[in-house]
Amino acid sequence: MRLACLAVLFLAMASPVARAQVVEPVPASACTAGVAQVSTLRTVAGDQAAWRGRCVKISGVAVGYFLFGDKADADRFRPRLDPSETGRVLGIDGWRPGKHLSKRRRLTVVGRIGDCERTRAEIHSADTPDMIMFVRGYCHGHNGAYIQVTEARER
Repeated sequence: MRLACLAVLFLAMASPVARAQVVEPVPASACTAGVAQVSTLRTVAGDQAAWRGRCVKISGVAVGYFLFGDKADADRFRPRLDPSETGRVLGIDGWRPGKHLSKRRRLTVVGRIGDCERTRAEIHSADTPDMIMFVRGYCHGHNGAYIQVTEARER
C-alpha cells in the first residue's frame, strides 16, 4: 500500500499540473501596536464580520493555536471545525507556540482579523490549471476567524 501511494505521489510530482506554489495572504506588516485598536477577544469574536481586516490588540490566554478571552474559556473549549463560532476563541496564525502546545500562556497579540473561508477563497481564486493551491497555517485545518499576528508578547 505504501509503495502504491509513493508511486502515485511520484507520478503527480512529475506532472506539470502538480507544481505547487505557496501564496501568502497580503502581509499584515502595517499592523503594529502603535496603530492597533485595543479590544477584547469576546468583542472581536462576537462580531467577526465587523472586525475583519482591522488591526487590533487583544490580550488573552493562548493554548496552542487558539486565543481565549480567559482561562475559564480555555478550560471549557472543545475542538471543532470552526472554533470561533462560539464567540469565545480566535485562531492564531503567524505565531508558533513551540513544542508545548498544551501549555497555557497569557499573551497579548497585535494583528489583523481574518476569516479562513475568505482567505481560502482568495488564494484559490489565483489558482490556474497548472497549479495546485493549498492554504497553510491556522486555516489549513480550521474554519472561522483568526488573528494574523504581527506582534506577540507573553505577559
